[in-house]
Amino acid sequence: MKMLISLSLFLSVAVPLPLQAQTVNLPACAASGASSVFINGRPMLRQSDVANCPEGMFEIVPGFLVEGEPAVRFAAPAENCVAGGSADVLVGGAPAGRAGDAACPPK
Repeated sequence: MKMLISLSLFLSVAVPLPLQAQTVNLPACAASGASSVFINGRPMLRQSDVANCPEGMFEIVPGFLVEGEPAVRFAAPAENCVAGGSADVLVGGAPAGRAGDAACPPK
């Protein structure tokens, strides 16, 4: 009985944490990506896919085209934004950008 009570107390503390994190999510500024190139199951980012992201947050990967558009990679943090890239795929020496890897407050 003590084990059951301990388990239910643990679950009541552990379960709300993910729900709390979901309420502070920022909208993705790079929500779409290539329709034929995927990195870890997510569309790769191109220049047009990051048009709604702050200037300077992404940079073009020289000589790398995806569906006829320049590929982009994360370049620099932007105020109040979060961004990242693939942990295991590099493009031009930096983590490859994928749809959903960047989020910023609405403009």
